[in-house]
Amino acid sequence: MYDTKDKMDLDLYFVKVKNMKELILESVNAIQNVTDTFSRINVLRADWNERLIAVQGHRGSGKTTLLLQYLKQLNKPDKSIYISMDHFYFQQESMYETVKALYQQGYRY
Repeated sequence: MYDTKDKMDLDLYFVKVKNMKELILESVNAIQNVTDTFSRINVLRADWNERLIAVQGHRGSGKTTLLLQYLKQLNKPDKSIYISMDHFYFQQESMYETVKALYQQGYRY
């Protein structure tokens, strides 16, 4: 039988899973809905095989569009995700644990 702490841990786990699914759905929608009537030139210039790529620029300069267009061109919805670090999800969850969980689910981009 479960004690109260086990039930609370299990409830917390299901809340985390639900929130992560919402995070993934938001990513899928953003990737599907990004405009492809034009393409950021840097999509072609970037070496996407690097382990870490820093994207800098002023607000509204196209950083998010660049990343979403790349993920759309990649066409691997079960392996790619776009996450904004200012999402409310990260007020309670750590980036490290989130990326670790997504990696275990097969996400690589």
